[in-house]
Amino acid sequence: GEPGLPFMLSWANEPWTRRWDGGFNGTDSGALLLPQEYGDADEWALHFEYLLRFFKHRNYILVRGCPVFAVYRAEHVPRDKWHAMMALWRRMALSHGFAGLHVLATVGPFKTPGEDQRMGADGTFHFWPFAFY
Repeated sequence: GEPGLPFMLSWANEPWTRRWDGGFNGTDSGALLLPQEYGDADEWALHFEYLLRFFKHRNYILVRGCPVFAVYRAEHVPRDKWHAMMALWRRMALSHGFAGLHVLATVGPFKTPGEDQRMGADGTFHFWPFAFY
């Protein structure tokens, strides 16, 4: 289809809140609208199968034969689930003929002390809008 531009997907994986910036400290009464659930291996596999239609598109951005997939707030995913999910998705990418999966973590000023925003991702990119408020 048109316009035929290169593209990649980014997972906006933070809870939905009443605040524009996604902020939620657990004490704001009524601020949390929809929590982010991270499921289990069966759900991760189903989600990867859904993503495949995009990864296989001729305009999808690849790095060294790996589809690029960005995660907005990787540090929000519990560490054990993050590493297990990424390991599964990387294996699934290989089984579907890709050289792997190139995962990007988003970094920005929303980091709280002690958080590892990178979470073992292959690369990072900066989310600039937060730099301007």
